Formats: sequence, C-alpha cells, structure tokens
Amino acid sequence: MARHDEESSDEGWAKSRSTAPHTSPSRTPDELRLLILDARSRLTANPRAQYGALAVAWQLRRMGVDPVPERWTIERTISAAGLARPRRATPRAPPW
Repeated sequence: MARHDEESSDEGWAKSRSTAPHTSPSRTPDELRLLILDARSRLTANPRAQYGALAVAWQLRRMGVDPVPERWTIERTISAAGLARPRRATPRAPPW
C-alpha cells in the first residue's frame, strides 16, 4: 500500500520494482558444489569404486567437509552438472 500511495501517479508502479529475493537461502554454495563434483570425479576415476551419492558423501567426509551435505543435495548437484548415469535395467523374468 505504501508503494501505491508513494507512486500513485505512475500507472506501472507495481512493475517498477522486483519483489524477487536478492539471495536464495537454499542454494548450494559454489565452493561446496565444486567439492561434490571433485569427489565424484575421484570416485569415477577408479573402475572398482562406487560413485553414487552415498559414496560421494563418504568421500567428502574423508576430505574433511563438515557438515556433509544431504544425499538429495549431492544427487541434485551431480544431475545438474550432467554427470548422472542412468540405472541399468534389471532383467525381468518371462511372464509365463
């Protein structure tokens, strides 16, 4: 209401200022995102290592990251970077 009263002469008063937040509190910091991707690349370099979100969390813990991000954050970061691999299809038994 205060903005309307303040700028009532201008017809576009509601469009003149953005109401979007200046920062996103749930956004993963770039430093943590790079650590997640670094841990993932270390794991995929070893052909015998697992490289899922839980393995990345374990690797981050070994690297000294505290607190370790949640599994969902790790999965979302890997997927956003385009490094997610599709799961292998499990063979099904014939329907007889």
